Amino acid sequence: MRHCRAGLMTWGAAVIGLLYASGAGRAETTLSLYSGKSFTSKSDLRIRQAGPGTDLRFHGVSYEDEAFTSPIYYGIRVSHYFKKTPWLGAGIDFFHYKAFAQTDRTVRTIGTDQGVPVDRDQRLGDTIQRFSISHGVNYLTLNVMGRLRWQRDARYPEGRLQPYAGVGGGGLLLHPESIVRGASFQHYEWNGLGYVLFAGVNYHVTERLGLFAEYKFNDRNVNVRVDQGSGELRLNTDHIAFGTSYRF
Repeated sequence: MRHCRAGLMTWGAAVIGLLYASGAGRAETTLSLYSGKSFTSKSDLRIRQAGPGTDLRFHGVSYEDEAFTSPIYYGIRVSHYFKKTPWLGAGIDFFHYKAFAQTDRTVRTIGTDQGVPVDRDQRLGDTIQRFSISHGVNYLTLNVMGRLRWQRDARYPEGRLQPYAGVGGGGLLLHPESIVRGASFQHYEWNGLGYVLFAGVNYHVTERLGLFAEYKFNDRNVNVRVDQGSGELRLNTDHIAFGTSYRF
């Protein structure tokens, strides 16, 4: 996915560099609904618990997204492009994805396990039977984006083909679920602020209805609660999204 991120930066630079090539236009508000798939990179998972004293770092934990099992990956966005600057828009976006630790994998484990120093290779599930954020990594962001307006004519004054790129920032609502040594814990929790970068292409199949494909990227360290303690991991995630847009 490194090539996707590099391509995103190039695409965003191209949009910004060509913004003023578009002339004046009209205001436009769009509602977009989408689904997709996420790819969370391997990262260390650190579990700290009170009691006898546990502070373990599990290196290189892999994650799955199960994007098309309930609750599926989904998003909804409202965007508005301004009349005087029709290439420039703002919007609000909510999207939901998931991350499931693959507990059947063998990982390097270093730290203190119930007061005893350890440095070993082990199956993750021997200590952590479940670690997931499956009712969601939920992002609510405010976005700024720019677009190009290609294939303009009387029927499509803002362009039938619209490449776009943008950045958003906002809050995270997480729902972690964990089972550590047989003790389960789950709840919703706010987890501060995060950001998202995105770029895509929207194609109008009618004057109002469009289809789009989009790449997103977010990266953030999170700290969530587990039984008698906390779990820390990095959500470094690439997304491929696809959906429909409706222009008002």
